[in-house]
Amino acid sequence: MEFTEKKIVQVFSELAEANRILAGITSLMDRQPPVCWMITSAAWGEGKTTLTAGLGLLAARSGDKRVLAIDMNWYSPGLHPCFGLTPAWDLQQYAQDKNLIGRIRPSGIPHLDVLTAPVLKESGENSGAEYAGLAREILNQARQMYDVLLVDTASVFPANRRMTDPVVIGSACDATIMVVLTGVTPRQQVKQAQVRLESSGAKVAGVVVNNWKSRM
Repeated sequence: MEFTEKKIVQVFSELAEANRILAGITSLMDRQPPVCWMITSAAWGEGKTTLTAGLGLLAARSGDKRVLAIDMNWYSPGLHPCFGLTPAWDLQQYAQDKNLIGRIRPSGIPHLDVLTAPVLKESGENSGAEYAGLAREILNQARQMYDVLLVDTASVFPANRRMTDPVVIGSACDATIMVVLTGVTPRQQVKQAQVRLESSGAKVAGVVVNNWKSRM
C-alpha cells in the first residue's frame, strides 16, 4: 500500500500522543468557541502541516464542533494532499466578492472542512505583505462559521517577501503552536522565532516536539 500524505495524517490521528497534544492545546485556551490556533515552526520541514491536519481530524471527531483547517502557506502549500484535494480558487476574485463559503471544501471527514491555499499567479508584483489584509479577512469570516480554526502557515525562517508571514497572521489568532524537530532545529533559532512572534502580538501557547526520544 502506498504510504501517502493522507495516510500519514490518518496514522497520526490514531496515536494516543496526538490526543494528548489536542487536550493540552485545548486546556490552554481561556475562551469559548470560536477559537483560532495557528501552527508554525522556526524552520521549514518540521512537521507542522501534518500536525495541523491530524489535529483537525481529532477535533472533528468530538462531533460537537465545526472545524476548519486553513492553509495559509500560500506560496508553498502542503495541506491539500493530506485530504486528497487540489487548490482551485483565486485570491484576487475573493478580494472582490469576499465569498469564503464558496471556496471551502469538505475534507471527507464529518465536521471537518478545508480551505486550501489559493492558486496564485506568478508575478513579481505580488508579495505576502500585500495579502496580509486578505488573510485576516478570511480568518474573521471563518470565525463566524466555525467553532475551531486550525491555521497552517509558513515557517518563521527564512523570511522573504513572497511568504504569507506567520508573524503577521499570528496576531489575528488566539494562540500559536510551534513545531520543533528534535536534533535538527537549533535552539537559538527556535528562541528567535518565539521572540519575533510574540513581539508582533502573537501568543505562543506551546511547543510540539517531533522525533523526541526519551533517554530513559
